[in-house]
Amino acid sequence: MDELVDKIVLLDKEGQANIDALEKEKLGLSTYVKKLRTKLEKKYEQERIAKLAKIEQEVKDNYEIRFNAVLRDTNEKKHNISTFYEKQKDKWLKQLVEFCLKA
Repeated sequence: MDELVDKIVLLDKEGQANIDALEKEKLGLSTYVKKLRTKLEKKYEQERIAKLAKIEQEVKDNYEIRFNAVLRDTNEKKHNISTFYEKQKDKWLKQLVEFCLKA
């Protein structure tokens, strides 16, 4: 009977030692996972910031291109209108004077 009790105590000690080892391993893995999570969060945050900065710059560049195109078109239309006016103003004034004199 003492032999049976000794075996049970020995198995209990071995089991407890295995449980302690597994708890230490679990704690180590938990710490590793937390560090890895923190590292990945920082990495993805940096990637997200970089992607947002790139998109923001693309939007600004696209805006500048479109703005310059609209400005160029507007200036061209303004020039065309001014040129047309300068070519036609004497004729229009003459027609206006003739109309007024006939009335």
